[in-house]
Amino acid sequence: MGKSLEQHEQWQIESSRKELPLFVDLTSELEALAHGMFTPPIAYQTDNGADVMALSFATKQLEHLGSVRALIAADLHRDAQLIARTMLEAQGTLRWAFNRAPERTDLWFWYGAILDWREMAKSKAQGFEVDPADEAELKPYVDKHGPNHYKARVRQRIAEARKVGTSYDLPEDPWHPTDWTELNVRAMFEELGDGDRRLYDSFYRRTSEWGHSGPRAILIAADRDREDAAEWGSDQFTDDDVRSGNWALGVACESLLRSLDVLNAHFSLGYDDRLKSIDDKLQARFAESLASMP
Repeated sequence: MGKSLEQHEQWQIESSRKELPLFVDLTSELEALAHGMFTPPIAYQTDNGADVMALSFATKQLEHLGSVRALIAADLHRDAQLIARTMLEAQGTLRWAFNRAPERTDLWFWYGAILDWREMAKSKAQGFEVDPADEAELKPYVDKHGPNHYKARVRQRIAEARKVGTSYDLPEDPWHPTDWTELNVRAMFEELGDGDRRLYDSFYRRTSEWGHSGPRAILIAADRDREDAAEWGSDQFTDDDVRSGNWALGVACESLLRSLDVLNAHFSLGYDDRLKSIDDKLQARFAESLASMP
């Protein structure tokens, strides 16, 4: 006779409790390697989008991993998934950008100039003084890189004007309103490959339920049986969702590792073997978890 759903879930919880310390040990090894890669500090060009993107994303991922570990140590496993989800999105974005560097990495980097220009315009509109020197320094960057961030409608109007030999007056803010690329995250993961797309569809979408306070995620966390009294206290949510903690830590490690791969390759740091060693251990850990499933 097969296991009931309740028995299967209990097995998952018990297995996760055994596996979590193994993931923690691997995480410590990965963190130590990451710190070593930044020792001594890495020289870079401050106006090189690929340099800045590789360095900043790897550093941010390392900080996020510390947050995941702190949340898991406090038994806040579900919230640890939200940080791991952020890490998954970041590593996918980073790898997608480096698939066509420097084109895409420059798009990311120079969108910062657009954001700064908008802030200056907003400050002036609100009656605040803006340093003319700062404005004069920023304007050439906006003039040079701004066209790469025009809204689709603006690009269309420019093309139409050129076609008939007329001019087109740009609106005050012709740039994309919210982001440096019009491509959404899932499309990036689709371009990266089937394995990445499946990871996005499973982990990223699942954690969206908790992140956006979906009813299913909330009621699962409440863990209320039919026979329980209709009362709700501040401690209603279960404090031991170790399965989520395991998944969060695994995805967090994977995300930092993939970001370090980009950093290592871009700056030719020579950590190929050590990164592969940790990657092999991580994939073996994943495989053992799957193999032990009933």
